[in-house]
Amino acid sequence: ATTAYETAKDAYDNSVMQASIDNAKLTTAKAMLDAFAEVIVTADTLRDDIAALSTADITAANYASEKAAANALNARLEALGENKGLVENANVLSARLTEIATFETEEIARVENLINAIPTSVTTREEYAAATTAYETAKAAYDNSVMQAEIEGAKLTAAEAMLTAFAERNEAADEVDALIAKIAASVATREEYAAEKADYDAAKAAYDTCEAKELVTKANDLTT
Repeated sequence: ATTAYETAKDAYDNSVMQASIDNAKLTTAKAMLDAFAEVIVTADTLRDDIAALSTADITAANYASEKAAANALNARLEALGENKGLVENANVLSARLTEIATFETEEIARVENLINAIPTSVTTREEYAAATTAYETAKAAYDNSVMQAEIEGAKLTAAEAMLTAFAERNEAADEVDALIAKIAASVATREEYAAEKADYDAAKAAYDTCEAKELVTKANDLTT
């Protein structure tokens, strides 16, 4: 088109009949070519910027900056509309965007797997200890994840409530165990008997009203 324009423009400029020739099409063609030349410059600049795009592995540390850079370039590419094909290395940008999307998917899955690994109930001290470890691991991963906004945290909230409730039951059982531990194994005098009877009665009363009897480890000592 440029060659055709230049040939026609040269013929027009040198024609002895110039005054009788309508040059409107030449003006329109010149405007079209100038506009397209600007598009080419824009496309070439974008091509160079894509070539300079980082190829570093996507990590939690660089995720935000790498995504912002890629998205900015992609916005410029989309702005070219039907002229996107002028950017010869657009596939490089597409691959980078895919890499970022893959990181996002894998990061979400990593944290969700940790959350899903938390037991939904505990009945023993051993289970409580294991569940607490699982919860703390998942909570730390969630709190520090760059994809936190995309991850459902309801299970963490439920797990925390479950562990808190068990901890309270565990504490109540420990208080009963402490009272039972105060009971002497034997008595030799009336005074000792009176004191130990009081300790026994206190421990027995605490055990009878305890709602976590299954967690009291010294319950058998009340009958020996």
